Amino acid sequence: MKKSLFSGFSSLLAERGAAGMAAYARKLGFEGVEPSPSEGLNTVAEAEALARALADEGLCVPCFSICADLFHPDETEAVDELRHWAEIAAACGSPYFHHTLIPGLLPRKAGEPVFERVFDTVVRRAAAVADYAKTLGLVCLYEDQGFYFNGADRFGRFLAALDRDNTGVCADFGNCLFVGETAAQFIGPLSPLVRHVHVKDYLYKPGSAPFPGPSWLRTRDGGYLRDTIPGHGVVDFPGALSILRGAGYDGFFSFEFGGPEPFDAGTREAIANLEYYDGLARHTIESHI
Repeated sequence: MKKSLFSGFSSLLAERGAAGMAAYARKLGFEGVEPSPSEGLNTVAEAEALARALADEGLCVPCFSICADLFHPDETEAVDELRHWAEIAAACGSPYFHHTLIPGLLPRKAGEPVFERVFDTVVRRAAAVADYAKTLGLVCLYEDQGFYFNGADRFGRFLAALDRDNTGVCADFGNCLFVGETAAQFIGPLSPLVRHVHVKDYLYKPGSAPFPGPSWLRTRDGGYLRDTIPGHGVVDFPGALSILRGAGYDGFFSFEFGGPEPFDAGTREAIANLEYYDGLARHTIESHI
C-alpha cells in the first residue's frame, strides 16, 4: 500500500521547513506527500525546492490539491488562479492536479442556486483548467466533496459533460457521507476512473439526535458527522478497498486526519488500520479467484 501525507502538510512545512517536513513524513511511514497551497509554496522555485527535499528522503508527490470555487463571481480570476496552481503542481513533480469544484460543507441555504443552475458554469471552467493542465502534462482529478458535486450520479454526469481525456476521480472515503452515500456506493460505479484516494472517516449521528456540538458538521439530509481516526467511524473500508483492488487500483492512499486526537498517534493508528483493512480486502479478492 502506497501512502502519502495530506492533512498537516501546511503546518508541518511552516514549522519544520521542506527538509524537516520531508524527514518527519518519512518517519511516520509515508512514501509520498500531497502538497497544497501553503506559505513557502507559492512559486515554481519553491515547488522545485520542495520536490528536491522530498526526493532526498525518498519521497514523491503523488498529487497536488487545492480548495477552489469554480462558481466564483469572476470566471477569469477563478480559472487563472487554478492555472497558476497547476504550474506549481507540475513543478512539484506531481502527475495529478486535484481541485475542488464548489467547496463548503454547510447545507445549502434558501435562495442559493441549485445544482442544475451551477452545472454548466462549473463544467465550462473546469474544462478550461483541464485544457491548460494538459499542456503541463497533468491529469486533473475531482473528488466527492461538498453538497453540489457529490454522489455517484452527479459525478458521472459531470465527468461525461467535461469529456476530457486528462481527467479522473480522487475518491474520498468519507465525503460521500454528506450526501447519504457509502464509500462503496460512490466508488463502485466510478472505480475505472479512480486515480487517487483520500483516506478519511467520520463518526455519525442521525438528525433526530440532540445537537452534538460545534465540532460536528451537517449532512444534506440533516445528520451529523465529525472527523475521526480512520477505522473509528462508520466508513466500511474493507468493502470499499475490495472494490478498488478488484478494479486494479494501485495508486496512493493519502491520509486526511482531522480528528481531535493527537496528530502523531492518530496518523499512526490510521495507517495501521488501513493496512489491516487492505489486507482483508486483498484476501477477499484472492479467495474469489
